[in-house]
Amino acid sequence: MMIDGDDNETPDEFRNRLDAMNPDEVFRSCGLKIMSPDKKPVSCSAEVFNAFIKGGGHVIRQDTIGWFWISTVFLTVDHGFFGESMHFESMVFDRRERKRFGNDQISHGQELNQVRYHNHGLAQAGHCTLLKTYRKKWNQRLGKLYGT
Repeated sequence: MMIDGDDNETPDEFRNRLDAMNPDEVFRSCGLKIMSPDKKPVSCSAEVFNAFIKGGGHVIRQDTIGWFWISTVFLTVDHGFFGESMHFESMVFDRRERKRFGNDQISHGQELNQVRYHNHGLAQAGHCTLLKTYRKKWNQRLGKLYGT
């Protein structure tokens, strides 16, 4: 299904074409996915997508080590722009650098690291590797603070 208008289509014609489409078809054409029970990306309706996000289905694992926060999630949009699908990502944040926005939202902190993965198993393994790395960094920091 094509959502984009063409050069010969007026804005009213484009709006009318969208209005005539099934809302789920329009939503599916956006390419948003959820993670299926077998940990693979699948298309869904807008209603199912909203329930997936609100229910935290996109979160694979999150851990805090000192001021480091490590979050591994399912990406609802494929980030493998030039090759194999990339629907999983780990990010590490420094929570000391959190900022408050005008709408009372608080940032995750300063981004320290980001890794994307092709599948759920690699994402889990990658999260564990980041945990080991940042646990070591935190322990080194404590050693310097307390002279151990």
